[in-house]
Amino acid sequence: IHGRAPRGAISLLKGNSSAMRELLETIRDLAPLPDTLLIRGESGVGKELVARAVHEQSMVREGPFVAVNCAAIKPELFESELFGHRAGAFTGATRERSGLIESAQNGTLFLDEIGELSSDLQAKLLRLLEQREYRRVGAEQRRLLEARVVAATHVDLETAIEARRFRQDLYFRLSALELRVPPLRDRRDDIQLLAYHFLNKYNHRYDRSVDRIAPRALRLLENADWKRNNVRELEWSIRQAVARCKNQRELTVESFRDRVIPGAAPISLPRPAHQAPMAVDRGDVLDISDLLDVNYGEAIKDLRRRFATRYAERCLQVANYNKSRAAEIAGMKRSNFSRLIKDLELKIPEPLPMKA
Repeated sequence: IHGRAPRGAISLLKGNSSAMRELLETIRDLAPLPDTLLIRGESGVGKELVARAVHEQSMVREGPFVAVNCAAIKPELFESELFGHRAGAFTGATRERSGLIESAQNGTLFLDEIGELSSDLQAKLLRLLEQREYRRVGAEQRRLLEARVVAATHVDLETAIEARRFRQDLYFRLSALELRVPPLRDRRDDIQLLAYHFLNKYNHRYDRSVDRIAPRALRLLENADWKRNNVRELEWSIRQAVARCKNQRELTVESFRDRVIPGAAPISLPRPAHQAPMAVDRGDVLDISDLLDVNYGEAIKDLRRRFATRYAERCLQVANYNKSRAAEIAGMKRSNFSRLIKDLELKIPEPLPMKA
């Protein structure tokens, strides 16, 4: 990806949580420094956006921002893509070509997914960073590396180094400066802000008029794990929900059925706002007044069953009576959850059809 990083990239890092404030402060502290910087974080946390924000705050902000996905380039083509090549250097090289390093001259070269490089390519990259010079494939002329290098990875590099899958000397070269992007589960206070940001984005893209997210749906989003793709996964869920809201003004729990990716942590099940606080037949507060004159052991046994019934029913409701999803919400194996509802003798209706 060639081009100048968009001004305001740092403003796209949404969040008011302490973790996000710390990240933004670290970006402002490290971005103006000239050394190589390593960005670490799980998949989907926004490492490229952070890299663009670093570029925007750096001394080379007026230069180009060139992003390279190291995992997406075939190993046999990596040198040619990065360094360029001379005409005739290999089969198919019909003309001389400059590489991505030259495209990033006087700007930022962003090497994403650096942990996916083979040991051979790691050695070549280490030589580039040590000598600050390179040659096009098949050429003799040496050229200077005149770009600030920013790298990123989701790989646990310490483990990779111990397993001899990543060079320790390369790690030290890349991480002269280092920052970590927090996962979404460590900044849950930002989920509502992010959800509405994506809601507005896809309202505009899909010409929808969704203007709110129901409290129960927000609670579902705030308690999901998001551990596989973090912010990217949250955006995907909002995008899918908005795309299907042709005439609705509100996203509900039903809007996210099968669109909050499995792997959610157990969620709390809030009482609907319109519900009376002590409504025993619909609320979350169990009425124990009829148990006060009963033997303690029997009372506890009965209370546990009442709670289990209420809890299982609410998990099923949130999951639209999909037992696999309800088990995920409860943090249980499907077999254990199925045994629970069988023991409680719950009758489960068929899942509702998907809304158009």
